Amino acid sequence: MKIAVKYCGSCNSETDLAQIGRSLTAQVQQYGWQLSILDVDAEVDVLVLLCGCLRACVGKEDQRRQAKQVVRVAGKHLGWLPLKESELPQAVIEAI
Repeated sequence: MKIAVKYCGSCNSETDLAQIGRSLTAQVQQYGWQLSILDVDAEVDVLVLLCGCLRACVGKEDQRRQAKQVVRVAGKHLGWLPLKESELPQAVIEAI
C-alpha cells in the first residue's frame, strides 16, 4: 500500500506535526506499507493530511483526487473526532 503524507505550513499549529509524522512513519513501516512523496502525476492509496489546526488548509482538491482514501488530521482531531495528540498516529493507522 502506498501512503503519502502532506504537511501544512504550521502557521497556527496546536500540535507537534513533526512528532506525529515521525510516529506515523514508524508505524507505517511496521505494517510494511510504502511511504511516498505526493508527486503531481503519482497516485497513492492513502493521502494523510497533517494540519496543525482546525482550519485544515492543506490538501487541495487535485491532491485529494490522487488518492483512493484521504485521512485528515486537523489540530487534535482526526476528521471531526477530538483526540489526545499522543493518540493521533495510531488513530490514523486505524483509519487506514
